[in-house]
Amino acid sequence: MKFDADKTATFDVGYTAGAAVMDLTVAGTSGILTQDDFVLDWQSGFGFDNPDIQTGFIHRSGMATRNDFAFIETPSERSQHALMIDNFADLIRNGDAAERETWLAATEKTQVFLDAIWQEIQTQARAVPGTYPSNKI
Repeated sequence: MKFDADKTATFDVGYTAGAAVMDLTVAGTSGILTQDDFVLDWQSGFGFDNPDIQTGFIHRSGMATRNDFAFIETPSERSQHALMIDNFADLIRNGDAAERETWLAATEKTQVFLDAIWQEIQTQARAVPGTYPSNKI
């Protein structure tokens, strides 16, 4: 996808890898950030409960070996699921209309973004016969 100021984003989505992989890689002009299975809460999630697994991401820059990658830990006293519910409940209880508008605007932008991705998938699939994606997502 191409954004303003000639910014671009590339997405790779698939469900045929034979393993549940939800990795995130953000590449920029000064380095790369990587987080493995970023949607999973390894320490206290529904699928895993292992407090020994550190939560965080890897930062890479320049020419480096794996030993030179920096792991940046992002610990939390509460699970991401609990924090999400707390944040939502607080937003409702507060009655702060401006903050609600901020979240609504972010939600709408996210949906517009996802709709644009879906439209591009449809366009590309029609361009290559036999690759039309299912409407089941």
